[in-house]
Amino acid sequence: MNKQSIALKVKVFTLSVIVLVAFVIIYSTKLIYNKNSFYPTVNKGRLLTSSIKISVEEALGSNNSEFPLKTDFPYAAIGLNGKVLYSSISIYEKDAVANLNEFMEYDNKASLQQPGLIKYTTPLIINSNQVGTAIFLIPKEDFLSTSPKLVTFRDVLPIIIALSAIIILIILTYILLKKDILLPLDSLNESARRILKGDFTYEIHYDYDTEMGVFCHDFEAMRDELKFSKKKEISIKVSEKELLACLSHDIKTPLTAIHGYVSGIKDGIVKDKAGIENYCIIILNRVKMLSKLLEDILEHSKAELNKMNISLVEFYCGDFFKDILDDLSVEITSKEIHFIFPDKIPNLLLNGDKKRLSQVMYNLVSNSIKYSREDGSISIYFENTGRYLNVYIKDTGMGISSADIPYIFNKFYRAEKCRNQNIPGSGLGLSISKYIVEAHGGFINCVESSLNGTIICFGIPI
Repeated sequence: MNKQSIALKVKVFTLSVIVLVAFVIIYSTKLIYNKNSFYPTVNKGRLLTSSIKISVEEALGSNNSEFPLKTDFPYAAIGLNGKVLYSSISIYEKDAVANLNEFMEYDNKASLQQPGLIKYTTPLIINSNQVGTAIFLIPKEDFLSTSPKLVTFRDVLPIIIALSAIIILIILTYILLKKDILLPLDSLNESARRILKGDFTYEIHYDYDTEMGVFCHDFEAMRDELKFSKKKEISIKVSEKELLACLSHDIKTPLTAIHGYVSGIKDGIVKDKAGIENYCIIILNRVKMLSKLLEDILEHSKAELNKMNISLVEFYCGDFFKDILDDLSVEITSKEIHFIFPDKIPNLLLNGDKKRLSQVMYNLVSNSIKYSREDGSISIYFENTGRYLNVYIKDTGMGISSADIPYIFNKFYRAEKCRNQNIPGSGLGLSISKYIVEAHGGFINCVESSLNGTIICFGIPI
C-alpha cells in the first residue's frame, strides 16, 4: 500500500480552492465588465434588418415619404437632423424631432424602457452617403437563439459549478482533518493522559498508512515499551523481595550450622583430633554451600543485565563431553549413586562457549544428585536430530509435581517439598542454565517427571 500523505492531500485541496476562487473572481469581473454589451447583437441584427434597410433606402432615394413597409417588428427612420421620417414606434412620432443621443443608446436603459425588445440601429446609406439612421425594436425571441433566462443561467453556470466545487472541497478538507488529524490527536491525548496516571491499557486504533499513522504506530510502540518496562520494574521489585527471602532462608541455615560447630570447638565440646577434624569438614562444606549460593546470585545478576559473557567458538564436542562425564562420574559415585553414560558420544562440530556449557551440565547433574534417593541412578545420553545435539539427564529422584513443572526454570523458584525437606539450593541453577542455552540458540525443557524420576533435556544447534 502506497503511503498516503495528509500534507499532499491538504495542499491539493488548498490549491484547488485557490484556483477555483481565482476563476470565480476573474469570470465575475469579466461578466461585470461586459454587462453593457448585453448580447453579441450586431451580426444577428444585420441579418434580420438587411432587407428592410434596403427597402427604406430605396424609398428615401425615390423621395417616397410614405413607404409603409410591413415588418414583424416596429422600426423608425430618422434623418441626420433628428427629424422622424417614418415611425411605427410609439415614442417616435412622424415629423417630430428626436433626441439624437437617446435613439443611439445601446445600453440596458433601452431594454429597461421596453422590456422584451432589443434596440438595434443601423445607418441609412444612399450613394455612399449617410442620409439617416434606422431604429429597429426586435423581440428578444427573434433576436436571440436562446431565451434570456437560459443565456443568463448559462453565463452564471460556471460560477455555480466553481462555488459548488469549493464547498465540496471545504467539506472534504474538514472530513480529512477530522479523520486523519483531529480524531487521532484526541486518541493520542487520551493515551498520554492515561500513561501519566500509570495506565498503559488504552490502545490507539488509528491504523492508516499516513504521517499520522506512522506517528500513532511509534506512539503505540513507545506505550508498549513503557508498559513492558513497568512490568519489568514490578517484576524486579518482586524478584528483589524473593531474593531477600531466599537469601535469608538459604544463608541462615549454613551460618547457623557453622556457628554451632565453631561454638562446639571453642567451648570444648569436642577435644579429640578426629572430632575437631569432622567438625571442620562440616564447616568447610557449609562455607562451600555459601560460596556456591553467592556465585549463583552473581551469575543471575549478570544474566538479568544481559552481561553474562558468552564467547562462542567452534569445537568438536566428543572429547569435551567425555571430560565432563569423567569428572562427574567421580562426584556421583562418591554419593553412592549409579552413573550411566554412553561409551560413544557424537563428535559433532558445535559453536559454543565451553565454560558456560560445562556450567549447564554441572548445574543439571547437581540438581539430579540433590534430589536422588539412596541407591538411585543418574543417566546421561545424547541424540543427534540433524538440527540439534540433544543432551538428556535422567535421574530416579523424587520427581517434580505437575503443578511445579511450568515454573522450574523461573528464578528463585523451588518446589515446596524441596524447601520442606531443607534441600540446599538457591533456585537459580535452572534459570541460569536456561539463559546460557538460549544464548546459544538452543532450548531446555523438562521432558518427563514422575514419582520415578525426572528427565531434563537441552539442545545445542549443530
